[in-house]
Amino acid sequence: MPKSSMTMAAASDDAAMLGVFERLALDAGRAVMRVFHEGCAVDSKSDSSPVTEADRESEKIILAGLRAAYPDIPCVAEEEVAAGIATPDLD
Repeated sequence: MPKSSMTMAAASDDAAMLGVFERLALDAGRAVMRVFHEGCAVDSKSDSSPVTEADRESEKIILAGLRAAYPDIPCVAEEEVAAGIATPDLD
């Protein structure tokens, strides 16, 4: 493949990935605003740091979307780790 074609393909892949990120960020943001408007309690994780339903829900949306779009790329996320959910082997 000529260099210009490779560059165009990479740019296309980048644009597609950015589109996925944008969609997931907007979906997660809507979930956060829904929780904000409904009101939510603040819980404490085992390290005493705060966590809300908005944190959990937005992470769930983002992770599900990333794992669906890019199943070969491991995802590690704060609330999953704090909940003791196993993370993929990154070695």
